[in-house]
Amino acid sequence: MTYHLPFASLGRSGPPPQGSAWKLGLKVHNQDNASDTPLSLKWWPETEQDLVPSSWGALLFGLPTYQAPQTTKNMTYTVRNGLNNQVVTDGMVGGSLGCFNHGLNRWTQFGGQSYPAATRVNIQNEWDISDWNCFSKFYITFPLNALPPGKGVVSAKVTLSEFGNSGTKGQPTPSLIEVASVNEGWNPATLSWNNAPLVKENISRSVVNTVSGQTVFGQPYSWDVSQAMADAYASGQPLRLVFYSSDSAYNTGKYFFASTVGDWNAQGRPTLQATLGNIATSSTASVHIPASRATLAAAARGQQIAFGSYSLDNEQTITPAKVDGHILYLAPLLILPASLFFLVWTLRRRRFLKSSHKCASDTIPSASNWRHCSGLMPKDSST
Repeated sequence: MTYHLPFASLGRSGPPPQGSAWKLGLKVHNQDNASDTPLSLKWWPETEQDLVPSSWGALLFGLPTYQAPQTTKNMTYTVRNGLNNQVVTDGMVGGSLGCFNHGLNRWTQFGGQSYPAATRVNIQNEWDISDWNCFSKFYITFPLNALPPGKGVVSAKVTLSEFGNSGTKGQPTPSLIEVASVNEGWNPATLSWNNAPLVKENISRSVVNTVSGQTVFGQPYSWDVSQAMADAYASGQPLRLVFYSSDSAYNTGKYFFASTVGDWNAQGRPTLQATLGNIATSSTASVHIPASRATLAAAARGQQIAFGSYSLDNEQTITPAKVDGHILYLAPLLILPASLFFLVWTLRRRRFLKSSHKCASDTIPSASNWRHCSGLMPKDSST
């Protein structure tokens, strides 16, 4: 669901300068009950209080970038499940690879369904909420306690290996997949759409194409997670992330290997590569700043976007250890809990027709259309 808020309605003639941050709080009037009696309000963020801006989330205009400290003697470390007995945990929530077509009741079981030890995961979204049972997100936790302490984080990236996708073979439907940091733990045995942890901050995005040919070990795609890595490393916590899609077209599911895939494809497991170095005495602490320009060009409607693969050579392993000019677009910021889909269902206006369950890919958002926030829609304990 997308809300269009003209800047004129906010008393402004246009968007603020890139890098500007606005406080943002949302109140959702959930009416998902048969008797149509008022239900308790839902808030974003969960701790939001009316008329108390300090409790609200933050909306940053522009793509975020990471400014690394000055370092010397840099070394790159690799974290991957099974590599030197490292343990990386991940989990999928939502409809999985089959749009929840597993003999389960999507109305009563979708919100609480877990997929422990799944070897393959799906990341998918679309505008037509009648297919909400296809929506899927991917959570992952990388341990950092074996990394040397007291270093500066130069850069970090996470690589996932795509082995397939939904849709019709030969019809490219690229996806804009975003990654956000998470600041609380979760149990892969019980992780579900309704109890999944809230997002701390969405930090990066990459365009993932459909699989163009036969692939056994997967096509690698990478996301820059330097800021999230620096935050987690400084706080002594694992790196916790969630990957999700802000796509609108049908058939946009992208399938990736998970950390539990067999040793035959150990290289295809999700991989963190972090470059650390000794902090120079004259260097200041790393800061988080927005980019003045996008480094990713927008795609034309239906166009397949070329995206280079990333080499995982020359690694050092570690030892085991425990608005558009007039409109503010909010759609990429919000990932709704399952029960709120019913509210959206009653409010939505169908803006396109479904034809053979396929449609052209929407334009990938440009930097001016992509918005960055902290926090997430509230969790819902119902299914």
